[in-house]
Amino acid sequence: MEGEEEEDLTCAVCFKTYYKPVRWPRPDGEFCHAFCMECTSTWALHHAATYGESAVVPCPTCRAPSDPMAGWRRLPIETSIVERVRTTLPEVFAAQLEREAVEALDLFVGRYLLLATVAYVGLKFVHFKIFDPIPYF
Repeated sequence: MEGEEEEDLTCAVCFKTYYKPVRWPRPDGEFCHAFCMECTSTWALHHAATYGESAVVPCPTCRAPSDPMAGWRRLPIETSIVERVRTTLPEVFAAQLEREAVEALDLFVGRYLLLATVAYVGLKFVHFKIFDPIPYF
């Protein structure tokens, strides 16, 4: 039973437990199979690069055409699948939460370092008088 549930909670693209699962959008407004958000956008980008931007991207599982206007980054996360991962595989869910925390921290630190670097370089430009001073009226 547990093996079946684990298989049911596995992405068909990366073969790992769902991470931020989303459903594949179809042109009729319904949704198809579930995949990791990253896998969905990677599949769509790869397909667009291979067959052209205007090509309809098929579902990786059943080859059903997708909705070309569905913003791949804006698909809602399938909370029912997240809840099943949380209850069925708590250690995997904890690792996913840790991954999200690390990603958020990396993003924050990266932005902070960029801002600090830009500010430092800006101060050096002012110090060495590379720019003309702004006249005060």
